[in-house]
Parts: sequence; structure tokens; C-alpha cells
Amino acid sequence: MEPIETRFWRKVNKTSECWEWTAGCDKDGYGKFDVHGKTVRAHIFSFFLHHGNIASDLLVLHRCDNPRCVRPDHLFAGTHKDNAQDRNSKNRHFVTSEDRGKNRKLTAEQVRAVIFMCRLGTHTQVEIATIFNITQSQVSRIKNRRHWKFI
Repeated sequence: MEPIETRFWRKVNKTSECWEWTAGCDKDGYGKFDVHGKTVRAHIFSFFLHHGNIASDLLVLHRCDNPRCVRPDHLFAGTHKDNAQDRNSKNRHFVTSEDRGKNRKLTAEQVRAVIFMCRLGTHTQVEIATIFNITQSQVSRIKNRRHWKFI
């Protein structure tokens, strides 16, 4: 049987910047990894591999703000307050419904193309995401009609 660390790193694309998770992601865009029948977020497992267990009151945060990143030096432990302060200092905040229209990255025509490519099955979701400069999780949400339902 393949060692768990080998199985984990096989699902990672190491670039000069982030080490991106290439397998499945959750609804928030974080990589998912199965460990002994339990699904954990990939960045948390990477942190565990390099630093051991983390206290139950701490989170694993990203310096790079890339939820798919599992690069150990991009990860750090912090509290919920640390996470909020990091979010605010980088001006990352939730978009209000009235702002959503102006923050969309795709046009309706591009969304139709994403849906069509998903149906054809000729490209992976990661490939489609690269083509349209969006995340794989966004492709999944479009495909499964969680976003852009009106198209």
C-alpha cells in the first residue's frame, strides 16, 4: 500500500510560487484529502506533515491567500482573530449582493462555454479553470449550478 505522504504529494503541483492542490476541492476552494476515511483540508494536512498537530483553538492560515496552496512556508497557525485581522489588512471581505455584478470575472457567454466544456468531458475542471483564469472550485460551482443558475 502506498504511503499516505506519497499519495498526498502526488496530488500537488509545485510551482515557484504556490504548491497547488490538483485534486478535489470543497465549496470554499480548499483542497480535500482523505485520511483513513476522514476528509481533511489539504493545507491542514500539509501543515501537520511539517509541524505536527495543531491546537484545537487554532486555524491553519495562508500567507498567499490561495486556498489550494499546500506549500508549508505559505502556511501558519493562527486564531480566528488573526484570520480576521489578516483578511482585513489585505482588504479581503465578503462581497455584498449589490456588489456582485461588478465583481464577476466571467461573462454569461464564458459561463456557457464552461458549462459546454464540462458536458463535453474533453477537459478537466483544472484545465477549464486555467483557460478562464478562475479556480477549479468555481468551475465546479458553475457546472453543478450553484453559481450562475440563470444561465
